[in-house]
Amino acid sequence: MEKIIYTEIKTENGIRSLAMQDPRVETGIIQFGDDWRGLFIRGDNCLGYALDLEEILKEENTDPIIKIRLQSLLELLKSTDERVKTEREHKD
Repeated sequence: MEKIIYTEIKTENGIRSLAMQDPRVETGIIQFGDDWRGLFIRGDNCLGYALDLEEILKEENTDPIIKIRLQSLLELLKSTDERVKTEREHKD
């Protein structure tokens, strides 16, 4: 696993902003220090996954509990859409 050094953490509206990485961080497993491994999904990948999840959630036979969990994941994925961020900034 490639080691990435993070500096400058800024938090705004619940979004952590880290210094630019070279090379850029790609979608995949990421680990901060000795914390648990997690999953990083690039914004452009998030939008594709969000579209796929929306289609799955349209299915009538999906278990209601699974549907609730997937809906939460869907909202998280959609929150990475930079176009929405730009619209919010213009409203303020």
